[in-house]
Amino acid sequence: AADDAARALAAIDRAEQLVDAMTRGGDADPRRRRARPRRIGVSGALWSLAREWDRRLVGRHVRVEVDVAPGTPAVLVDRGALDDILGALMRNAADFTPGGGTIALSARPEGAAVRIEVHDSGPGFDPAEARTATEPFVRGAAAAARPGAGLGLASASALATRAGGRLIVTEGTEGRGAVELPAARPAVEAHEGTATRPDGLSATPASEAHRVGVP
Repeated sequence: AADDAARALAAIDRAEQLVDAMTRGGDADPRRRRARPRRIGVSGALWSLAREWDRRLVGRHVRVEVDVAPGTPAVLVDRGALDDILGALMRNAADFTPGGGTIALSARPEGAAVRIEVHDSGPGFDPAEARTATEPFVRGAAAAARPGAGLGLASASALATRAGGRLIVTEGTEGRGAVELPAARPAVEAHEGTATRPDGLSATPASEAHRVGVP
């Protein structure tokens, strides 16, 4: 109960911050910040995100997995925008993943872009919800009983579009959201058969899901 209350208060606080930022506009609104695109390695970004959320979710025994396909290039995007986009997808997944569940982070080349996907074992979106999930103040049936303003995915979608990409919410029985961002070619982040971790270690093969989290 105490954990539920803490999560509810954190969600309320986050919603209030987003509403305030979007209302005031200017640099306070993440969608209006001056973008400074840079090359960012996807593997390092996802491993860092996984470690952060693994610590947050340890009490709920939620496993966080990372799988970066061989040859996945870096992305060309503003660092703050990438953090906000991935943070929104992870918060949405964490809110609806049941205790003992799994959140899987994956990335792969997709034409001239990189597709980063967050897949969780919580309830998914029906077709109508998937179509409107990125609209401001729209919340799905599963979110009705939870605190929030329905702005997280809307803000992330606007940031992705501004970066030359797009946010995608897919219908299904499990939660699945993704962002496609411009690839910073021709450099690649990982050699064939090796997933490069930010701590300098490598895991082989890269096509296998390399896990962090609570067993």
